[in-house]
Amino acid sequence: MIFSVPNDGKNATEQMRKVANGMMSGVSDLIVIRENEVLFFECKTDVGKQSEKQKEFQYCVENLGFKYFIVRSLSEFKNKILILQNETQQNNRRYLQG
Repeated sequence: MIFSVPNDGKNATEQMRKVANGMMSGVSDLIVIRENEVLFFECKTDVGKQSEKQKEFQYCVENLGFKYFIVRSLSEFKNKILILQNETQQNNRRYLQG
């Protein structure tokens, strides 16, 4: 399951409404939920940089034991997902082989 987190507002009124409803600054753009795993992805342009709030969110996520990635294109995101799937399959095979 993949979903995006719309954490920006079109104007000040919408931004205040979202904050009142629980929006948190710095949350990653995409959250991927897999079996026994939650992954966080921040999408940036080639020159984009994390805000301080995004760095704080990354720190919290990683300290809780979750994986956090910064991706700079759709193809990079897809490749990262494929790599993670392959790692999971290899780990499962190792576990089954004992």
